[in-house]
Amino acid sequence: MQDASVVKSPLSVAFLLLVGCVACAPTIPSPKPELTTAVASREQGVHRFRLGELDLAVINDGYLPVANDGTVWTKPAPADIARVLAAEGLSADQITLDVNTLLVRSGARIVLIDTGMGVLAPTTGRLLANLAKAGVAPEQVTDVVITHGHVDHIGGLWTLPDGPSAFPNATVRITTAEWTALKASPPPGLVAAIGPQVVTFEPGQTIIPGVTSVEVRGHTPGHTAVRIESGGESLLVIADTAHHYVVSLREPEFTTGFDVDPLVAEGSRRALLVEASSSHEAIFAPHFPFPGLGKIRREADGFGWTPEP
Repeated sequence: MQDASVVKSPLSVAFLLLVGCVACAPTIPSPKPELTTAVASREQGVHRFRLGELDLAVINDGYLPVANDGTVWTKPAPADIARVLAAEGLSADQITLDVNTLLVRSGARIVLIDTGMGVLAPTTGRLLANLAKAGVAPEQVTDVVITHGHVDHIGGLWTLPDGPSAFPNATVRITTAEWTALKASPPPGLVAAIGPQVVTFEPGQTIIPGVTSVEVRGHTPGHTAVRIESGGESLLVIADTAHHYVVSLREPEFTTGFDVDPLVAEGSRRALLVEASSSHEAIFAPHFPFPGLGKIRREADGFGWTPEP
């Protein structure tokens, strides 16, 4: 386990502080299961499925247990968060966020969307072992698409603190704004490890055939969702538009300290939830209970999550 001091960028340091510096803690108590089936399936590590003509798999990197103490959701007070959690029969003291990534096989391409948190927390770092379960070696990955630069999405990109790229043959694709922010104060070793592999794109652009960026402003300077399309079917990777399948959906106005612009992020979240609940598009939410696949439904008091059967 690496010390959190190896991550120095403003984006990454803010994230580590907000989750209670999970990498610095000597121990983290086991989370209270929020969905029994999700916790059990998380241990399997791989969830395979089809989208049109594509083979996809959710690859789990672990989970992050965070305290309901006002450091993660900074608006409103923890008591209000507790009320929402308790109404669903969940622990009001601790919130579990899964750390999931998405593997897409498209012709000769093997695409990984985000790379998890790696060894920066004692409850994460399972990505490479679970990729092996899916039959993929790191050298086979041709493209890594990064939704944004928080450490729970880029921590598996390179061997911390200053080792080589974890996916040496991949093109690393990231929005121009996000790469600029990371380079301004990079985690040690990041630029040296992956800099030559980086190709930037703009929000709304096709990243690779069948994979398109969808701008979702407010979370980080270049945060993006990703839409995957094949055979008339689509899947929207919402990245960190919503962090928790109850709190973020029941009360979209509840904001987190992860957001660089909480008001803009709140508006983006609500707009995406409205659209997704109307279109019934399939959703992949990286921090929802494994495998994080399902649909958004509209409810009288907000939104709800219907996981895939």
